[in-house]
Amino acid sequence: MTKIASFHDKSIDFFAKTSSAFSNSTILNRTIVNRSIVNRSISYLKAEVQKVKKFAKLLFASTLFQLSILISASFVFAISYLKYSSSYFLLSSIISTVALLILVKQKFPNFIYELSTTDCYIRDKCFKKRWPWFNQINKNIFLGAVPLKNLDHFTIFKDNNIKAVLSIIEEIDTKKETIFVSPINLSFWKQNSIDHLHISCKDLYPPSLKDLDLAADYIHKKIQENKKIYVHCTAGRSRSAMAIICYLMKYKNMSYEDAFKYVKSKRDLVLVNRSQRDQLKKYSKTLLTNSS
Repeated sequence: MTKIASFHDKSIDFFAKTSSAFSNSTILNRTIVNRSIVNRSISYLKAEVQKVKKFAKLLFASTLFQLSILISASFVFAISYLKYSSSYFLLSSIISTVALLILVKQKFPNFIYELSTTDCYIRDKCFKKRWPWFNQINKNIFLGAVPLKNLDHFTIFKDNNIKAVLSIIEEIDTKKETIFVSPINLSFWKQNSIDHLHISCKDLYPPSLKDLDLAADYIHKKIQENKKIYVHCTAGRSRSAMAIICYLMKYKNMSYEDAFKYVKSKRDLVLVNRSQRDQLKKYSKTLLTNSS
């Protein structure tokens, strides 16, 4: 009986120790799991805070945002003056209007860039079928706006087997991040085995005749190499369209009018101003002179 009692006591003691160890192990596992969840939550919150900080920084640096604030202030002060006839509101309206004009003058290029890219982004997101980021002009040529990281255009280019890029844009415009767009830098293309030519030209201005000829030759060269090419400026509406029109005039023997209509039929967004149209006509005359 004594042996039986001793065995019984040892069994109870062993069960108690085992239960205690299992309990401690369970608590330890739960603690590890809880710590892991907390760490992931903290990492997620930190990442979201950084996103909010970046968005706020881009927002307050945005020329469009600054202009909208000044326009709103000028309007409110003007209405308040008309209603209350207070010289304070009149003075405030004048000051905000003057600040608005100064801002437009100092940051006009930024304003045009943000307006163009924001317009393209909204059209692409809301009216993609009618106004896509880019259009295919023919078998080898694509015409569009500045390629973006945040829309993963490089992957789209690979899917379309695009092997060359012609950028007719100021380099600084491929480095400007806004709340909507994050452009692909010019140096990215060659680093990723994409043939690339950069022709610097300000927005709203026509490229020189020499640069238009260079662009036309580059497009032709890449097509001869059986490579698809993406031609872009900021919005894919004027400078880049001019390059393709010049290519069609030089290598497809099209008239200026026919080349323009053809490109316009493929990308309805194409829009060239008077100085750019005049430059295209000069290029057309140069081709006729050289051929005669």
